[in-house]
Amino acid sequence: MKTFTTTFSGSASDLINKAKNAAANAGAYFNGDEHGGDFSGKGVNGYYRVNGNIVEITITDKPFFAPWAMVESTIRSFFN
Repeated sequence: MKTFTTTFSGSASDLINKAKNAAANAGAYFNGDEHGGDFSGKGVNGYYRVNGNIVEITITDKPFFAPWAMVESTIRSFFN
């Protein structure tokens, strides 16, 4: 398990809509709102929580062969 944060500008609703679209384009499941939710796809599972302009993202599962840096970078891109 790994937790990291990222900041954003604009509204949380806009951020989550962007994340949902990015996940859908990547063939991933994304469920949540401007407060929090969960996601999964390609062996990666996790959840997120929004607090102000910070998103705390926790990856709970990943494929053993996938490097943490690659998984984090991919998930972080959904929220940027």
